[in-house]
Amino acid sequence: PVISSDNEEPTNQDVNINIQYDEDSFYKKYKIDNGEWLEYTGTFLMKHSGTIYAYGLDRAGNQSEIVEYIINNIDKENLDNVSIIPNKTSPTNKNVQITLTSEIKDIDALYYSINDGEFVKYTKPFHMEKNGIVKAYSVDKVGNMSEVVEYQVSNIDKVAPDAPET
Repeated sequence: PVISSDNEEPTNQDVNINIQYDEDSFYKKYKIDNGEWLEYTGTFLMKHSGTIYAYGLDRAGNQSEIVEYIINNIDKENLDNVSIIPNKTSPTNKNVQITLTSEIKDIDALYYSINDGEFVKYTKPFHMEKNGIVKAYSVDKVGNMSEVVEYQVSNIDKVAPDAPET
């Protein structure tokens, strides 16, 4: 048998698996990982990375060799959340620099928004000139997204106190 899939590129989607058997194969069997041997009836969906095994059997009972095909391009894992790191957390009359980080190895991009504005791609640390809410998330190379996390900047005070009354 010859096993093939319709997508060998990294993906967060299921892939279609097709097995071609010799013409004289009367029994067509396959299994996924350590599962049970199943009768092959046509193309099926692989929902996660794993190994597919297949063999054929003719009417006389002759068995083909067992072939294997490794699927390692499916990634549906939820991503770890982004870390929003301010350079100052104590009261300040200066801007607060915000840095976004992620521990994801196949990160494609980080996105952030300020005060419920439009999410924009993060390219470098940015400054908050006044208090507000920063939200952020990450996307990996196959399109998986992390949860949106938020951080409240509340330590900026640029208003001078009133002069004492005389």
